[in-house]
Amino acid sequence: MIQVYDIQSNSFRNISQIKNNGLAYFSRESISVIKKYYIICGNYCIDNFFQSVFLIDVQNYDVIIPEAILILLNSHFVQEIEKYNVCNEQPVNLSFSFFYLNGQIEEHERKKIDPLTLVCEFIIKNKKLLTPFIAQGKSLVFPVNISELYSFSNNIYSLIQFDYMSKDYEIQFKYTIDALINGYHMNFSLFEIKKYAYNICQLALEKLEENYA
Repeated sequence: MIQVYDIQSNSFRNISQIKNNGLAYFSRESISVIKKYYIICGNYCIDNFFQSVFLIDVQNYDVIIPEAILILLNSHFVQEIEKYNVCNEQPVNLSFSFFYLNGQIEEHERKKIDPLTLVCEFIIKNKKLLTPFIAQGKSLVFPVNISELYSFSNNIYSLIQFDYMSKDYEIQFKYTIDALINGYHMNFSLFEIKKYAYNICQLALEKLEENYA
């Protein structure tokens, strides 16, 4: 049975249909299961069949799903993701971005939110973006390795088509972004992976703010 971190008791317990105040904690490998059933857009999950949207919290190496949401999801999905459930007696904390998307952070603090979260918020709230995103069927998950960075770069560019060549960026920056989008082999450190993923999100966000704000 899935274990959840109970916010009130600050301890782990079995998932419950009654309490619903827990947080289910999964390793990053669980993303492969989530993608089988849903399209991930940052911290949003989209059920392609029913067109419903709910929030999860995708962090660097972990995924958190609120108990109140998990108990309502497809039973086959819940059974399949259970093997990635983590119970290490450490407190489980939701991210600032999750609280923002859940309406618990004031709009004036939007500047503190990472650009991928804001890009995904644009996608979810605008049908002209959401419809092609669902049709594309490719998730947007902030990458933690080079193969994830290649697919992430291509997926976000395919949808948003942001400009990185005509603007006044350094040649090396343009070359690197182009290489990532087109999947040309490059050697990156973890720091560089996160740096360029962030830069790509920022380019996409600028395009969305110009056209959809």
